[in-house]
Amino acid sequence: MYGTCLKTLKKREDAFNALTGCHPTDRITLWETMDDQPKLVDGNVISVYEARFVNGKLLVNLTHSTLSSTLSTSDAAQGLSRAHSR
Repeated sequence: MYGTCLKTLKKREDAFNALTGCHPTDRITLWETMDDQPKLVDGNVISVYEARFVNGKLLVNLTHSTLSSTLSTSDAAQGLSRAHSR
């Protein structure tokens, strides 16, 4: 399995770097400080690695639409120009 992963490693690294480059550096720094450890809350495991649904909609989609509506156009333009300059 490890050998199979190595075959696509460069492609996945490039994709990660391109996606990371679309965001301002301060946002990446903030994300890196966020806690991603699973937690037990009221007998339920809460994990950033598990898909969650709210009213039948995938939470990540709801989060994305909320973030998209609050991000400024200049942030998006800065991220795109950084991504293309790499």
